[in-house]
Amino acid sequence: MRPALRATPEARQALLRSVNPVAVPVPNLLLRLAAPAVSGLGFAALPRWARRLYGVPASPLADLATTAALRALRAGTSNGPGDRLILPATRAARDQARAFQRAEHAGRGAGHLVAGG
Repeated sequence: MRPALRATPEARQALLRSVNPVAVPVPNLLLRLAAPAVSGLGFAALPRWARRLYGVPASPLADLATTAALRALRAGTSNGPGDRLILPATRAARDQARAFQRAEHAGRGAGHLVAGG
């Protein structure tokens, strides 16, 4: 599949639009300022061969910088409201699924789970 892929004019236009802050409505100034950085980071996270399709040089140093930026973004956003925004029914279903996975991993199977517990 990879040998058949190429950067078409439409793909290049889409890339340019993704980093253009004019595409974001004016009332969302923070989003308008953050959109190009997020789009650029998304593009930088593409594999080297995909970036080369667009004529962008790809180096191991750029990959390391992208990895560091993605890790920093994850660390900075992972301390958000978390479980406080999850509905109680969703939390219960998630907890039950995790218990099921733990039981299966321990080799006991699903027969040891009690409904509602």
